[in-house]
Amino acid sequence: MLRVSISISALLTGLGILVFTAGHDYTSRLQAAETSAVAFLVRFGEDGVKDVDWSGSVSPTPRRLLGWQFDANDTAHRDRWKCATRQERYWDTPYERSMKGTSNKDKVTGKGVLVEFDSTPGSVVRFATTQGDFSFETAPSLWTAPRKFLDGRVEVRAVPAGPLLPSAADLTPPSTSSASTARPSSRRSARAALLPPLIT
Repeated sequence: MLRVSISISALLTGLGILVFTAGHDYTSRLQAAETSAVAFLVRFGEDGVKDVDWSGSVSPTPRRLLGWQFDANDTAHRDRWKCATRQERYWDTPYERSMKGTSNKDKVTGKGVLVEFDSTPGSVVRFATTQGDFSFETAPSLWTAPRKFLDGRVEVRAVPAGPLLPSAADLTPPSTSSASTARPSSRRSARAALLPPLIT
């Protein structure tokens, strides 16, 4: 009888440990889901004005920050960056049906940063730039479409986070033209296609 009682006690203890472990694992997975990553592409110089300094910083410190359309004169590190819009010479390849020659155009290359954060309820991101400050909440429900700040000179849109984010070397795509494929005559990365698809 004593042996049976000990066996039952051991069984109940084992079940208690199993339930506790399962509950702890569920809680850990729930917390991980609540802190999933969100990412945003912040584009400066949407007004097309050249030689404008858009250097600045962001808080809280993102878990990843990469420059977008940066050149050798621009830098990005941790929670801050230095960049300016610049006028560059682009060559346009027209649609084949137009049967026209390639043309060269001077266009302003906008700059931007790609930032990734841990998403938690009520999170607010604050940007401070030489052209002004702005802030926004990171809740995914607020980002079904791009949003404008600083009188339309800044555009922010949500992009895929996590493994889909490319390396810094891939974040130098050329500006695009609505009626043609535009490329700057200055050297830029050909791997710009790796930029995550934008949510429109």
